[in-house]
Amino acid sequence: MKKKAVLCLAILMPLALAMLGEISPVVAHPTTFKLDPAAIRAKTNDQITLTLMVDTVTDMYLWAVTIEWDAAYFDLVGDPTEDECLKYGGSTTFFWGSITDGKIEGLTCSLLTEIPGVDVPPAPNDMAAIKFSTEKPPPEVGTTISITFARYRDSDGTAYYPAKKGTVVLPPPVGGVWVPVDKLSLLAPYIGLASTIIVATAATAIYVKHVKRRKEKR
Repeated sequence: MKKKAVLCLAILMPLALAMLGEISPVVAHPTTFKLDPAAIRAKTNDQITLTLMVDTVTDMYLWAVTIEWDAAYFDLVGDPTEDECLKYGGSTTFFWGSITDGKIEGLTCSLLTEIPGVDVPPAPNDMAAIKFSTEKPPPEVGTTISITFARYRDSDGTAYYPAKKGTVVLPPPVGGVWVPVDKLSLLAPYIGLASTIIVATAATAIYVKHVKRRKEKR
């Protein structure tokens, strides 16, 4: 019974800390929470995976974010998944308040038990992964999948409000579907031509040298 009570307390403490932001001291903008990549192109029915990341940070014990997007352009695919950042420090809990069209409210991750928070680096800076599918191409000016709220706490309970950067999703270039360029395949014909010229030059030089020696023997 005692073990169950301790486990319940360990799980409920991060949730309470995430919600009661006014109780402890608050510090603004010591780092940045961002979605990676910063910009991406997409067409209809594409799937894009964004990684929630943090810049350099010290003693991060718990983090919470809200992410919003235009539901006319994007659908969330599956549930958000936890990445490696806080796992570096030990056991974690990962949850969210709600998911609706265009919004993940209170996506939260916390370490469990009384242990120090993680430092990034050496801890990896990937916090969570979120996957979307595109309903239709974004407008010409692009549309942003945004972090509209971000907070983290250190192991002493101090709350920090970092800067926030989202991902701008742009349509394919005008005149066709955007396709990543394989530069090596573009150069392949020229590499083949250069190789042929080198081989032909070497063969010619050998032949000329051979003919010259035959003439000298005569």
